[in-house]
Amino acid sequence: MPGKFTLENTLEKLNAHLKSRGATGIKGLGRAFRIVDKDHSKELNREEFKEAMRIWKMDINEAETSILVAHFDEDGDGQISYDEFLMGVRGKLSERRLNLVKKAFVVLDVDGSGVITVEDIAASYDASQHPEVMAGKKEPKEVFSEFMNNFEGANGNHDGTVTLDEFIHYYEGVSASIDEDDFFVLMMSNAWKVVEHPGEVVLGDDRIDSLCKSLRQKLMQKKKGSETESKALVKAFQYFNLSGNNMVDCRCFARTVERFGVVLEAAEMEGWFSHYDPEKTGQINYEEFTAALYPDDNVRVRASGVSTTPGKKGMDSSDVSSKAEWRPSTAKVKPAQATALW
Repeated sequence: MPGKFTLENTLEKLNAHLKSRGATGIKGLGRAFRIVDKDHSKELNREEFKEAMRIWKMDINEAETSILVAHFDEDGDGQISYDEFLMGVRGKLSERRLNLVKKAFVVLDVDGSGVITVEDIAASYDASQHPEVMAGKKEPKEVFSEFMNNFEGANGNHDGTVTLDEFIHYYEGVSASIDEDDFFVLMMSNAWKVVEHPGEVVLGDDRIDSLCKSLRQKLMQKKKGSETESKALVKAFQYFNLSGNNMVDCRCFARTVERFGVVLEAAEMEGWFSHYDPEKTGQINYEEFTAALYPDDNVRVRASGVSTTPGKKGMDSSDVSSKAEWRPSTAKVKPAQATALW
């Protein structure tokens, strides 16, 4: 049928298949690319691309292959690079990743001109923390040369400067091959010594869904006997909550989810908590949170602030939060996990 295969419906089919593969979709696609990339050029021709799609278990015909090759072949050389393809599939940087990239640029842009020189980058870029350097596979000078080539080598414009847009564009390519935000954060921290601070992390829906799924899995593993996961979660909130009502602050929220094994850096934990506190009150109703996590359990949800422990009505979360500042217990991402992220 004429017009049946369009760019729009072919991309929809691609994205639908990606979502159907779950959290490992991008990783599986990467494995398929590497299998067919016999010369390790990180580029695929039409037939290699079609074979990669077959390995990835995406049913794709000749017309759809032509559409995708034409769409993702940015420079028109008949080849699709891994980064070009993933950038198109994954899109722009998330707000969280973009925040870190902008932070790194500000560190380099000492005079606030909005432009940095390659010398500025050379003075700040720490190639010693590159996974391949730490593994003894490459020298820092080699890694640095490869990095600078993106701006002043075959891939650059040779003007001796880098704008914020160019810096972001580079990291969009890097980001395309990194599934987990935590790995991206680790990479930026190692390279530029930039860190996230509580209150500035906004988590996307995909990350929120991933964290909730992880918490449900942990609850299933750690609940006792015939107790439901939702009841185990409510009991944990009550155990750590000193306010005497059904409202908890971020400190209590963090301790509760950490009890079941979901441990995050402080900034991301606050980002998760803030997702359920849109009005920025500093508190959330833990019964509402539990009910949202388990919509089929008929969790009892009472009005916010209802007393849950007799005799403690006059004590709220703010009364106790200053007595002990929460810090993540074991929220560390091991450097070894960052291998192949650069």
